[in-house]
Amino acid sequence: MAVDRPGHGHSDRPAFETPGHQADLIHRLLRQLRIVRPVIVGHSWGGALALIHAVAYPDDVAGLVLVGTRARVQPAADDTLRRIVRVPIVGDVLRHTFLVPLGRGIVEQGLADAYAPEPVPPDAVGEARALWLRPGQVAATVVDTELLQIALVQYEPRFASLQIPVTILVGDADSLLPESLALHAQIPHATLRVLPGTGHMVPRTQPSVIAQAVADVRAAAGLSRAGR
Repeated sequence: MAVDRPGHGHSDRPAFETPGHQADLIHRLLRQLRIVRPVIVGHSWGGALALIHAVAYPDDVAGLVLVGTRARVQPAADDTLRRIVRVPIVGDVLRHTFLVPLGRGIVEQGLADAYAPEPVPPDAVGEARALWLRPGQVAATVVDTELLQIALVQYEPRFASLQIPVTILVGDADSLLPESLALHAQIPHATLRVLPGTGHMVPRTQPSVIAQAVADVRAAAGLSRAGR
């Protein structure tokens, strides 16, 4: 099962949806679907969300597979465009007008950076433009970036309390490699696998590696092959 975070993919988003709120939303969804103690896979920002969910509901998660994960408060970046997009009214106008043609180049460069040193798949650019340049998703992205920084101040010290099986996968060329290394130092029982010649987009480039990690975490958690 894959879940769209609020405002991403094809989901709607309330005006204010912090990482803590999103963890609660996932918890309620799992309860509604009667999914008991799942292994949760999180990539990038979603990896931080998986961590936050696990520390908020430690008895309801069997294990984690974290792929190129966010896990640490990052130094403040001087990102003028993101700051402007967050401004009420001005940001709304920008997202619906100038950002659409401007964003095409930003998407292409962002994909190249995320996949490097691997090539960008031919279909990835069109898919990313179709989803990422929508005004609602742009808003969700820039707001989530800021809200995660705030949330990690609270949750980051609690990651060391996790006792469940954890596997951390990260490419050796991923800019988030330092965060994965720091997280592994914080959770010494976690399994860390650094993938050679690999960038940030492991879910697209090496899905079989993630599938094997899920199987390994399930085994470590004592879950049967047929169980949920």
